[in-house]
Amino acid sequence: MKKQKDKMKILIVDDNEKDLKLLESMLFQLGFQDTVKSRHGMEALELVKTQHPNLIFLDIIMPGIDGGAVKEALKEKPETKDIPTIFLSSIISKEEEKRIGRLAGGESILAKPYSSEELQKVIDKALESVDGEK
Repeated sequence: MKKQKDKMKILIVDDNEKDLKLLESMLFQLGFQDTVKSRHGMEALELVKTQHPNLIFLDIIMPGIDGGAVKEALKEKPETKDIPTIFLSSIISKEEEKRIGRLAGGESILAKPYSSEELQKVIDKALESVDGEK
């Protein structure tokens, strides 16, 4: 999974357009050049099939199919079950994020708002855990 930042494809899924653009901008500043955005869970599942992301940022609460349901659908398919996912949430506090750290299943969680440093740290942790499994 170790890839150069500019070679990684990252899927960002969030129903809030402002949050989508902010995360995309922050990723670009960190050196991640290839991002794909979705505002809906069903669209995200289709994009995973066609875009083959290396990492997914997934908002937990969205209308229709939420982030948890998207991740469950991804886990059902051998070709998508190992894509590292970082859940985004505005409903947990920074203190809860530190206490929880990772959700069941090993996925990271990042409380909104977050800094570039926090973003880089959670990306490194998500990719490191995948590298360690292989």
